[in-house]
Amino acid sequence: MAGLLERSRAQRSSPTETPAEVVALILEEHTRYGWDARKILKRLHTRDPKRAWPARSAVFGILARHDRVRKRRSRTRWKHSGAVALRTSAPNQVWTIDFKGQFRTRNGIYWYPLTVINHHSRYLLCCHGLLDVRGSGVKPQLRLLFRTHGLPEAIRSDNGSPFASTGIRGLSGLNVWWLQLGITHQRVTSGSPQENGGHERLHKTLKARAAKPPGASLNRQQHPFNESHQHTYQHAAAARGT
Repeated sequence: MAGLLERSRAQRSSPTETPAEVVALILEEHTRYGWDARKILKRLHTRDPKRAWPARSAVFGILARHDRVRKRRSRTRWKHSGAVALRTSAPNQVWTIDFKGQFRTRNGIYWYPLTVINHHSRYLLCCHGLLDVRGSGVKPQLRLLFRTHGLPEAIRSDNGSPFASTGIRGLSGLNVWWLQLGITHQRVTSGSPQENGGHERLHKTLKARAAKPPGASLNRQQHPFNESHQHTYQHAAAARGT
């Protein structure tokens, strides 16, 4: 009856198994220095370059089996709830904000146009070129808009810098500032630019009318933005009586 009992199907030996002598050397190096698999393997190669040492993944597996690897704390991934439907009935209910990518002027400097639109009136509040996309450059432009037009109830943006981050709840220095002012931040769902379709359409027109060809310098590029594009959108909004 003993021959009918279930027995282990594991191999008794493996031709690719790391020799016990090598395992002892690996554990000895880890005990002495506390290094990771890459550094331990590099030191062993230096001590005996002619020996066939195991791969780094095998060294890591040996350390893990002997409880020599510190487990990483799992990181909570915050799920985006998605933006609400974009419907407005009065000015300053929702502003949309975004950067029109980047392009290079003819003198070789990269330029990042910041655009802000009042969604209800389609009034182009800001079309200003910056040298980077950091919040320190966006804040002065928004302060000027707040003084001129008042505070919006909400600002809608994508999930790119500086409007959001990969931290907790996507908070960044800029959207924390908005919350302190009582402004709701609406973030569109990642990979869903159609949730901010009107602003994306603006950028298509912006590129066609004011960035082809690019200006010779930053000042020369700002001029067509102010004249041929910003005024066009503002006059069109005024014509609608909003």
